[in-house]
Amino acid sequence: MGSNKIDLSFSDYFNVDPELLKQNNLIDLSIVYDLPLFIDPFLIFASEKQEYKELNEAILKYIEFLYAEASKIRIGSPNFKHLFVFKEIKQNWLGYSTIGNKGCGGSRKMGLALHKNLQKILEKKSNTSVHIEEVSLLEDGIGADNISDFVTRLILDFLLSTTEAFTLKYISEDKRKKFSIQNAHFNYILKRWMPKSYVLPNYKNDFVILTPLDILVSENLVLNKKELLNDIENIPPRLSNEELKGALNKYFYEKLPEKLDAKGERKENTKEEKLHYAREAFNSEEFAKFFIKLYLAKKEELKDVILSEKIHTPKKNTMLERKAKEIVDLLQLNNQNYEAKSSFEEAINRVNHMKKVIECQDGYKIFHVPGINFQREEILQLFFKFVWYITKYDVNSEVNNGRGPVDFKISYGANDQTIIEFKLASNKKLKQNLEKQTEIYAAANNNPKILKVIFFFDEKEEERVCNIFKELDKKHTENCILIDARSDNKPSASNAK
Repeated sequence: MGSNKIDLSFSDYFNVDPELLKQNNLIDLSIVYDLPLFIDPFLIFASEKQEYKELNEAILKYIEFLYAEASKIRIGSPNFKHLFVFKEIKQNWLGYSTIGNKGCGGSRKMGLALHKNLQKILEKKSNTSVHIEEVSLLEDGIGADNISDFVTRLILDFLLSTTEAFTLKYISEDKRKKFSIQNAHFNYILKRWMPKSYVLPNYKNDFVILTPLDILVSENLVLNKKELLNDIENIPPRLSNEELKGALNKYFYEKLPEKLDAKGERKENTKEEKLHYAREAFNSEEFAKFFIKLYLAKKEELKDVILSEKIHTPKKNTMLERKAKEIVDLLQLNNQNYEAKSSFEEAINRVNHMKKVIECQDGYKIFHVPGINFQREEILQLFFKFVWYITKYDVNSEVNNGRGPVDFKISYGANDQTIIEFKLASNKKLKQNLEKQTEIYAAANNNPKILKVIFFFDEKEEERVCNIFKELDKKHTENCILIDARSDNKPSASNAK
């Protein structure tokens, strides 16, 4: 039987005042979905804190070690995987995962990019600082998440020790546990990542890592390729080296296609055209190293600004958090323990409760918040989980017993099972899925009852799903529940006639 309290954040679950986390310079993370925040190594470098200066030295030491070992390591070998390829450490709950904290991968891509570009990064060490995020400038497809995941491993012992200190002081004994963490710190004598034990917050038999606020960014790293490309045509005028300035001018402006207006005069090239050739220039061996040096110099100038104005301090998506809590409260409202006679009846009761919240209690509004895309199947599944508490039924999501996963399986013993599938009316394969998909799942799960829940968010989507229903036999639509999450057909009570 579930609890009547739903926890959305670390502070909720561990009964800690959010202000206490803030006072300790720690993020109050979500325990439902990853926060789109990333560790930025430049902020570690820029800090005046002694512990961060030591971290920066530790990061540089490991990069130099990799540089010394790179020529001896064959790509794809066990040693390459151990030293260069770091799987995402999901327990910090940072990244792009919408539900849970499984992450999006990309660790091998980061390892390959670093192995390839180590020489370019390190060859200028004698006269300027080394920044691991330079690999994202040199290699396409490496973003803030890749850099953050890699750096998380390099400073993992610090993060775990910081979390342990907070845990021992503020987390109750029943919600903490001693964990042996693999690959927690690097032994340069053995040239291996080694385990270490820590007392950490215990959430569902897994540990949680708390991250300092002042090393996190919420979108782009301080040092990022997008900003460089947007500024690249302003670089040549700032150069003191006339030869290099001429070469860059020639590259930027002579390579751009000449465009003439009706009078035969040259037209300004579009931003897209300029960016295209800027990328080409940046990827050229001749200019790439210089761009990085110039860009780093620019960032050095910003160092004091970053520290004094705290422009890096991340903010959680408070709109998302507030709206999520609003709908959770609505989903819990009057949601009593239904006296259902079967898992199918229980499933219908719970879906209809969710339908009522969305259609009649303003729950639909959460799907129309500017800047937040909640019109996704995984979000619908997440909110549906909040409906299932105070129930005698087993509720499992993403169950896979043969022919692919089902969204939910509700059961009370082996002979009373119901499959629930959530679909968007906009799904291009909706008709096909209604005809075949769930029945295939059912055959692989001993033929339980089937319930299909379809959401639409505007008039066009509603029309589409209604037309599909007309085209299908009744047997494919009789156990379907439509949920109207439109915002354009729900006048306020004061305006309703």
